[in-house]
Parts: sequence; C-alpha cells; structure tokens
Amino acid sequence: MANKGYIDVFQKSDLKRVQRIMLEGTDADIGKPYKFYHGVNNPKMDKLLVAINESDTPHGKTIGKMHLVELDMAAAVKGEVKVTNKSVATGTGKFISFRQYYSPDGSLIANSAAGSMLLIDAKTLKVIDNEPMANLEENHDAMFTPDGKYVIATSRT
Repeated sequence: MANKGYIDVFQKSDLKRVQRIMLEGTDADIGKPYKFYHGVNNPKMDKLLVAINESDTPHGKTIGKMHLVELDMAAAVKGEVKVTNKSVATGTGKFISFRQYYSPDGSLIANSAAGSMLLIDAKTLKVIDNEPMANLEENHDAMFTPDGKYVIATSRT
C-alpha cells in the first residue's frame, strides 16, 4: 500500500528479505499519481498481480481507475520487474481496489473495489462482471470458496 510502490521478496526458510523491487520507473509504473498498491500471487506462484488505484494527486483521492499489472515471479526473485500483462478497469462512485484473490484454478480474480465487487478474467485481466455494493457498504475483501464456485465478499459500513 506504499507510495512509492515496491515489493519485498523474502526467503521462505528464514524470512530474510532478499530483494526490494521498486515499481516506479519500470514497465509496471502507471506514470500517474496513485493511492495504494495491493498484490496477490496466482495459485502456481509464477505470477504476481498488482492492483494500482489511480488518484488525482500522489496518495490523494482516487478517480475511478484501477490499473492491473501482472508480474513474472521468477524475475521478481532475481530483483527484476518483468510485466507479463496489463489492463485498466474503471468504475463509478466508491471505486477503489482493496484486496484481490485468484480462484483455486487460477482462471479468475475476485477484486474488492469498495462500491463494487469485480470478477476478472485472469488471462486477459478484463472485468467480466461488476456487481455494485449497497449504498452503506464498502467491499473490502473478495475471496473464492475452496471449490471456486462462490466468492465471499466482506464489507464494512
């Protein structure tokens, strides 16, 4: 969620940080002000999806654009930024990405976007469905059930 955005890579055996990868100035940089980077790895652990909320000023008010940037995990372990896919999702009202999760088979991504719950095709990073939340609710998490049949969306009021 930092501003300047970066990714820390940790060694699993002892949790020693082995890399810090800055995203700004790389192919993953959206070239615009943003508020919050959120990321999640796919089930195969070979890709990292970063959701970046475009804003009016650095760490300012979001403007309804969420940039999705997919990174190669093998490159990240080496300290490199290798973008494998990009997309932009737009919305209205309270539209700010919080957390996202892949389906168990890796084909879909559920994204909590405050006033919306998004279902995204993991191959193209295009929004398949955008379900609005009730006026007094804010979708903060959206994760698949273990069988991949449902998405559980948590909200806060």
